[in-house]
Amino acid sequence: VSCVLNKTTGDFAFQVPIKGFAFKNALMQEHFNENYLESDLYPKSVFKGKIKDWKDLEISDKELDITVEGELTIHGVKRNIIESAKIWNAEDKITGECKFDIAVADYNIKIPRIVRENIAKIIEVSVSVILKKK
Repeated sequence: VSCVLNKTTGDFAFQVPIKGFAFKNALMQEHFNENYLESDLYPKSVFKGKIKDWKDLEISDKELDITVEGELTIHGVKRNIIESAKIWNAEDKITGECKFDIAVADYNIKIPRIVRENIAKIIEVSVSVILKKK
């Protein structure tokens, strides 16, 4: 995962290589990433958005509940999302975590009927970033 944050505005973006999507079953991961997410055609997922009420936040070493909103692109499809996340300062680095669910159908990911019952229709996405000052 790579991520950038504008500390003045709260705008941020991250990108995840599709082949970085991890599954409990390695074979399922390989099939899903190569066949359904078509990682050769769509090699990364991108989120561009902002941290809501950024100017009012006081980031400390305590976890702070925040709301992020923006546009998530997966498989060439862009969707607006609003999600809860956490942010805190650890060892002079801003750390953030967010977990959310996506429906594969929302991103035009086609699962063949023969394996449809074996593939989750909803996928949990978990993102964790540690940002260093530049």
